[in-house]
Amino acid sequence: MIGIDELRNCVGKGLEATKKDGVELEVFASWNELVTMRLNYTSDIPSMGVQEPKSTQSFGVGVQAVFKDKGKVTIGFGSESNNLGPRAVREALRKARRYRFFDPDFRSLPSPAGTPTLSNYHDPAAMEAKDTDIVDLGWKALRGALTAFKEKGISKSIIVGGDVCVLKEKVAIKSTMG
Repeated sequence: MIGIDELRNCVGKGLEATKKDGVELEVFASWNELVTMRLNYTSDIPSMGVQEPKSTQSFGVGVQAVFKDKGKVTIGFGSESNNLGPRAVREALRKARRYRFFDPDFRSLPSPAGTPTLSNYHDPAAMEAKDTDIVDLGWKALRGALTAFKEKGISKSIIVGGDVCVLKEKVAIKSTMG
């Protein structure tokens, strides 16, 4: 798991590394993990009910850039996966420059909004959830489904399928706008 301090360091150093380009930038870095617990239960055929968890992780940087060319403002976006170094930010900026376009409705990058209005809006335990915790969520979901069938008097030809997903995300953003 990549920590929030590493993401903050990435956007700070990345913004510094591209400062000489004289471009308005918004740099963000993110880390994501998706853990999926597959439910596959059938009452008439022996089945595991809950399969082992699967997880995927990804991280990288993105750059939203504003270019001023001969009085015309263009914007571009670029990204780089699996790298959090200043080189990744420079490469994302190169892509943003290459694929920039004119948007007649674009006004500016966002200005800082001040102090966040929300705090402690997420459950820190979700970020620390281990595979065994997510397996427990899968069993809890399956038990809930079977209880619902039982309450309706259904006990045969039951099929329960689906996924219990836990998405963990960390994001850091920094901009030349402040």
